[in-house]
Amino acid sequence: MNGSMFVRQLREELSPQVERITHHPFVEDVRRGQLPRQTLRVFVEQEYHYVAHIYDYFALSILRTPDREGKEFFITMARREVEYIGLFLTFARALGLEQIDLEASHPLAGAMAAPNYLFHLAAGGAPEENMTAFFVIEDVWISVCRTLYDGLKRHYGFPDETLEAYHIPAVDFQTEERLIDRHTQTEEARSRARRAARLALEYEAQFFDAVYPSEEM
Repeated sequence: MNGSMFVRQLREELSPQVERITHHPFVEDVRRGQLPRQTLRVFVEQEYHYVAHIYDYFALSILRTPDREGKEFFITMARREVEYIGLFLTFARALGLEQIDLEASHPLAGAMAAPNYLFHLAAGGAPEENMTAFFVIEDVWISVCRTLYDGLKRHYGFPDETLEAYHIPAVDFQTEERLIDRHTQTEEARSRARRAARLALEYEAQFFDAVYPSEEM
């Protein structure tokens, strides 16, 4: 089974979990313009806590990834994350939230589940677990961002320049598929990768559950 075949199969297996996130009530309310701005502020506060220590995640991933191409991949992703955080803070300011406000907000347990799991894999997981978990979270987040961008632009009156964090161009996943292929040559490795991907999406869904008022679920 080659990398693209395994990833394609994985996407099919995980499609219900992916749809739970991409069609989460939070995402759908933004798409329709029905999400209160206060809930949007909670989302931004929790996203800040999600990414607050992401540089450390990438540092661990670079350190523990066994091959040069994998290290270079995570270096590239870290650079992209630096750019994202700058753009994200621009959007936060458009909501009236400065970085000091974000730092003063309190993280919600559910919102921290996915980044904590990624740290767990980066620090002690197998390469296929970390790479696959990162891949599925990145993939679903890109889909969510496209919906957020369209909804926020259409219904909330934010200028285009404040939404660049969510304006994500098409991504070529060939490098990730090749790296996943390299580390999933055995059934045992593929089993670990599947488990990591499933758990990563479960935890990612908890982020949106946490930021969306429970009485609206």
